[in-house]
Amino acid sequence: DIHLLAQGRSFAVAHYLHYALSRLEVRCLLVDGAGGMLRHQMARVGPDDAVIAISFAPYTPIVAEQVSSLSERAIKIISITDSPLSPLASRSTVSFEVQNGSDQAFNTLVAPICLAQSLVVGVGQLLEQT
Repeated sequence: DIHLLAQGRSFAVAHYLHYALSRLEVRCLLVDGAGGMLRHQMARVGPDDAVIAISFAPYTPIVAEQVSSLSERAIKIISITDSPLSPLASRSTVSFEVQNGSDQAFNTLVAPICLAQSLVVGVGQLLEQT
């Protein structure tokens, strides 16, 4: 399974990934933390699963905490973040760093959404080959 972890404004990117991967019939779970259940939802991540974690400065503490905990369990983590110095990057198996307009008054999600779409297209192409 793929677990999609994000909170705050990054949640929109995780939600898009959930929609698009589900359309490709990829088994994925959107970790929404509804009702304060985020830690419980993340406890279900197994050794054969992967987590896509998304967070940008200022980093959501619970996302960084979960990435740290998951990396200690040797879970595969793909992060989408804004800097190689982010608390997600060093703990991830693979880290994508994208600029999200942090020098502007309003931080856009254009770059992370474009990256998410590229990842989904790549997954779709791989699935067609199998």
